[in-house]
Amino acid sequence: MRRNARASPKKRMRLGEMPRLPDPRLDVVPVGCRSESRAFGYIGRESAKPILTRVESVVEIEAPVATVWSVLTDPAYINKLYPDIITAQAEPPGPFAVGQKHHMVGRAGRRKLEVFAEPIEVDSEKKLVTRNRPGGLFKSFEETVLTQPIGKGTEVRASFEYELSMGYVGKVFNLLVLERTVRDNLRGYTRNLKDISELLPLPK
Repeated sequence: MRRNARASPKKRMRLGEMPRLPDPRLDVVPVGCRSESRAFGYIGRESAKPILTRVESVVEIEAPVATVWSVLTDPAYINKLYPDIITAQAEPPGPFAVGQKHHMVGRAGRRKLEVFAEPIEVDSEKKLVTRNRPGGLFKSFEETVLTQPIGKGTEVRASFEYELSMGYVGKVFNLLVLERTVRDNLRGYTRNLKDISELLPLPK
């Protein structure tokens, strides 16, 4: 019996041609039925330096803006919003305010890392902008969170732009692993914000 030597168009590949792989520069990760997260930026295997990366997330929360804002701006919730942050301190104590200094201690695997940050814009129940201070994990970092009411709930749009510090890369940390850890924490931020904000109070 003669075999059909013609390959289907989907399987046909020219000699020496490599199969197409997903574009690593665009990483889209669904966070749930009413939320989404996107990360832009790519560290190639040949790269020895961090690059500027942007992570964006949109989530709808079934809680009023006032409730969401109280979670966003309470330093006590920082280590609840970021999965790998162990402790967080704010000086002076109190809700987020321009001029306040934040010091966070986190982990990547078995290594301890530090993050220094400060709020630079606090527009009550509308916009919160935080950026890094010198030292620690990031060479540059800026977080912008926008909130707006939608019906009885709240839409939250968060964007994070960051570049890792070379002081945390090289001898101690694997760059790809550290990038993945940071992205996972930034994606977890809005998921955890949603979970905490939607907690119901105890019945009276």
